[in-house]
Amino acid sequence: MRPPEYEAAGESPRRACPVLSRLRPHAAVIASVVAFGGLCPPFPAVEPICQALAIAPSSYYAARSRAPSARSVRDEGLTADIVRIHRVNCAVHGARKVWHALRREGTPVGHDQVARVMRGLGLAGAVRGKVKRTTVSSELSPRPADLVERVFSAPAPNRLWVADIERHEALSTVR
Repeated sequence: MRPPEYEAAGESPRRACPVLSRLRPHAAVIASVVAFGGLCPPFPAVEPICQALAIAPSSYYAARSRAPSARSVRDEGLTADIVRIHRVNCAVHGARKVWHALRREGTPVGHDQVARVMRGLGLAGAVRGKVKRTTVSSELSPRPADLVERVFSAPAPNRLWVADIERHEALSTVR
C-alpha cells in the first residue's frame, strides 16, 4: 500500500520523489509480480498491485510475455558444464580453473561469466592456507570494567580520555 504522506497529497511516489522519478521500474519487483501471477493463474488483480508498487501494468504484461534474454539462456547452458567440472575436481576448483577447463573443452566463454554463474550457484573453490585468527576470546574470561558505561561524551575538556587498543599487524613485525 502507499505510505500515508502520498495518500494525503494524492500523488504517486514516483512523481513526489526526484530520485524515483528518474528510475525505471525495478526489474526485481516486476519479476516478483510476474512470479506471483504465475503461481496464481486466475490473477485479475494486477492493476491494484502495480498501482501500489508505482509501476505500470504494461510492465507486468511485457515482462510476462518477454522471451528470456540471450545472457540468461547462455548462463543456463553453461550451468550444467560448470557444475560438472566443479564436482569432477572434488569441488576445489574456483572460477579461474573452471574457466580454463571449459576453454580446454572448446567452450568459448569469458572468465567473468564463469565467475558470475558460479556465484549464482553458490560454488566456490577451496582457499589455500590457513585463516589467521588474531584473537580467540573465551566466553568465560573476565572482561575489563566499563568505566565510562559507553558514554563517550565529556562535560568539559580534559575530563574523559578514551583510547582504542588495537593490534596492528604492520607494526608487530617491526622490532
